[in-house]
Amino acid sequence: MKDILQIPYSTWKRVAQNNGWSTYHKDDGADDAWLWTGRKDVVFASSVKTDIDILDWQTNFPSSTLVQSQDDAIAQIIGLDNTFLQKLSPSGLPQVAPSLLEGSAEEFISCNWCDKTTWWSSSVEVTDENLSDSGDGLVWNSANTDWIDVKNGKITQEHMLHATHAPVIEVDGSEATESSPGTTDGDYQVNYATGVVTFNTNQSGNTVVAKSYRRMVDSVWTFAPKAGKKLRLLAVEIQFTTDVDLTDTAVFEIRGYAVAFIPGATTDDVSPNYVTSFPTGFKITLRERRYQTIMDYLNEAQRLYPVFEAMGGSGWRGLQNNVQLFRWPYAEEATRDLSHESGMEGRIYLMNNIKYGGDKAYVTVYARSEDE
Repeated sequence: MKDILQIPYSTWKRVAQNNGWSTYHKDDGADDAWLWTGRKDVVFASSVKTDIDILDWQTNFPSSTLVQSQDDAIAQIIGLDNTFLQKLSPSGLPQVAPSLLEGSAEEFISCNWCDKTTWWSSSVEVTDENLSDSGDGLVWNSANTDWIDVKNGKITQEHMLHATHAPVIEVDGSEATESSPGTTDGDYQVNYATGVVTFNTNQSGNTVVAKSYRRMVDSVWTFAPKAGKKLRLLAVEIQFTTDVDLTDTAVFEIRGYAVAFIPGATTDDVSPNYVTSFPTGFKITLRERRYQTIMDYLNEAQRLYPVFEAMGGSGWRGLQNNVQLFRWPYAEEATRDLSHESGMEGRIYLMNNIKYGGDKAYVTVYARSEDE
């Protein structure tokens, strides 16, 4: 005969009482047995010794299941919820295992609000612009300033933007090569703030064309879930160098489709009134926070870390100023989900597009991406 599961009576009594299960008592002299049927018709006896006992169970509980191990019992009776049954340490204390988060990790790292050449999120493409020779054949000027710079380490994971945001410069129809940061190993260097291209050799008499580059429009930086996904925001972290100069009001907002969040709203692309009908894709602000002063950041932040000291050298790869970190750990207080189906997105921007003074001011959003 197979071994039958035996679990302490007190444990099963607690489980039965907490779950409101029915009980059946079999008086068998010295071998009293308590039987419980759970939500999955799993039966347990505190003492089973003969085949007659098994037949007796099957008579009283014809659809019951006799489990062979404690793990099997837990799996069948209470499924994944082990609120009432916990593994204990040798000293009798509950053993708690951390649960794994659903979905995949996502990190969104913003532009630097101290540097307009990093404001890539809302930038626009410029194509086929003839650059003008300043007169020496070396320095060539664009009509636009604040080109988006994805070549000099200003944007984390900038390589992911190379194909769409890096400038393409042609001389007489042939593509030239931009020098690596801090070198003259290529054909030219770009001053992204002024839109000036400087060649290493004289280009007088040639036609220099910016086939494409991206220019800054405003400070709006946006993050959103992918198609068919939702984002669960876990935390937001701000990294300011300690020389930051707050010259504008920062705005953090969550937006979504008007028709998804206004009861009775409809889509009308011909004559929307922006009260009961809206254009396709029109979004409204669902949540907004404004930060006018450094105390606004301090008053709302739930974590403030020790200052991270400058390190890494004096070149473009290093950090020349100390950094202060503020953190909002959303996962500890409440969930914040952004739904792609509802057109939800997060936006952070400077209200008047006046860049902060100082070296660096970034935001990192930590999230989990899950199926909707």
